[in-house]
Amino acid sequence: MAEQNSDNGQPLVKYSPDAAAIAEMKSRFAGIKSADTPEDYERCRLAIRECVQSRGLVEATKKQLKADALAWNRKVDAGYHAVMAQIEAIEKPIRALRDAKDKEAEDRARAKVEEEKARLAKIESDRIAAEEAERKRLRDIEEARIAEERRQLAAEREAARIEQAKRDEEAKERFQAEREAQRKIDEAKDAERKAAQDRYEAERRQFEAERAEQQKKLDEAAAYQAAEYRRIREEKEKIEQAKRAEQERLDRIEWEKKEQERMAREHQAKVAQEIVDAANRKKAEAAEQARIEAARPDVQKVNQFGRALGAWVRETMPQVTSDAARAELNRAEEDLLRIAAGLLAFKVSKKPAKV
Repeated sequence: MAEQNSDNGQPLVKYSPDAAAIAEMKSRFAGIKSADTPEDYERCRLAIRECVQSRGLVEATKKQLKADALAWNRKVDAGYHAVMAQIEAIEKPIRALRDAKDKEAEDRARAKVEEEKARLAKIESDRIAAEEAERKRLRDIEEARIAEERRQLAAEREAARIEQAKRDEEAKERFQAEREAQRKIDEAKDAERKAAQDRYEAERRQFEAERAEQQKKLDEAAAYQAAEYRRIREEKEKIEQAKRAEQERLDRIEWEKKEQERMAREHQAKVAQEIVDAANRKKAEAAEQARIEAARPDVQKVNQFGRALGAWVRETMPQVTSDAARAELNRAEEDLLRIAAGLLAFKVSKKPAKV
């Protein structure tokens, strides 16, 4: 034990471990400089445990000495603090090594968790960007096709307009030339006016027929343009319907994916609960079997008493002559034998399993 001396050199307080044991402990633990390897970590743990145990012994000695002699409290405390300081001087650097290693492991685990979170977030961001790029590509293709159809329709309309203007101009020039010739004929040959008038009427009818033909062609061109417009509008509506159908398909795929994930989570939870329930049932069955085994001696005693009771009834029933007495004894015998049979059939019933 460590000794605290009085002024005359006599020991007053003795502690365990003593100075030699503390020196030996310090020498043994002086080589602990790291907690990096599992072996070094284990040495740290064992050294700390021994220091804690030693401090516990000193604490116990202190309490005992103070309980025995309160007058020694001051000297006991002085020795206590001195010894505790020596032990803690050994323990603190070793504990610091272990705590540093524990913190390093915690930091590594935390870094791995953050790294995994970042990786999952990047995967989700890349998926969303890819889906948006695909939707934009389809939209650009559709807009380019519609623009090309509009350009072709405008070109066809412009060509029809130019052709009609050309025909109108030709008809106008032809009419003017014919009218000028008619005027010259009227001036030169008054006698042939009637014939010229007939020819004029014929020419006029021909012109009207040609104009009617031209009008018919214009109407056909207008009808064709209207039909083309309706076709383009119907195709555009079909494209819009296809786009809506595609969006609905994508939404349905997303919903089915979420539904499958939900069902998978529910299935996992159900399987986990079934495993827990199976383990609980096994524990309950083991406990019930133990209870039955513990009660087996009592069951044997009850069964043995039932056999003894049945034998006693059969052997000791008195012989009587009156019908009333015989009937009463018969009822008593039946009741006793029924009781004996119940005792013979007695066994420890199983408790209903808890679900």
